[in-house]
Amino acid sequence: INSGVNIGSGTIGFSATNYVVNENAGSVSISVVRSAGTSNQVAVTFGTTDGTATNGVHYSGQTNTLTFAIGETLKTVTISLQDELAAATNAPRTVNLSLTPVLTGVTTAPATLGTTAATITIADSDAQLAFAVTDFTVNETDPSATITVVRTSSTNGTVTVDFFSTTNGTATPGLDFTAVSNRLTFGDGVVSQ
Repeated sequence: INSGVNIGSGTIGFSATNYVVNENAGSVSISVVRSAGTSNQVAVTFGTTDGTATNGVHYSGQTNTLTFAIGETLKTVTISLQDELAAATNAPRTVNLSLTPVLTGVTTAPATLGTTAATITIADSDAQLAFAVTDFTVNETDPSATITVVRTSSTNGTVTVDFFSTTNGTATPGLDFTAVSNRLTFGDGVVSQ
C-alpha cells in the first residue's frame, strides 16, 4: 500500500502481537506496517522460529527480507499451515515471529523498529465428542433413558460418530434393556445430541 510520502524513515513493526488462526485455515497472513515516515527505502528481516509448533509439521517457516519502497507502508507475509491428524495432541500450537535490522545493502536504518516480536497461535480445529456425563441413571420403571453426546473444541463442519449400547454391568440385553446402535451426525454448529 502506498499512502504518500511522509518525511522520515518511519517505524516498522508487526500490526499485532498475536495472530490466532485455526489449524485447518491453510495459511495465516502477517502484516508488517511502517508508520510515521516513508521518505526513504528501508528493509527489515522477518523470521519464524518454533514455539510449541514444529516447522515442517505444523507450519512452513520463513526468513525473508522485507524492503519498503518510498511511500510504502504495508508488507504482508503468508505462512502456510499444516492441519494435524485428528489423533494428534488437541492443543493450540505457537510460532514465534521476529523482525530484526538489516545491516547491509538497503538497511533498516534510519528507520526504527517498533513491535519486533509476535506470536501465531494455531488453534486446534478438531472436534471432540464425549458423553455429557460419565454415569447415566434411570429408574427401572422408566420407558427409556436419554443419553447425551456433546461436541467440544471445534463446532465447524459435519462430524459423525457411531453409538453402541454395551452389556457391561449387571443389566441383561433383551431383558433389562434393548441394545441400540446408531450413527450420530453433528451438523455445522451442533454441539449436543
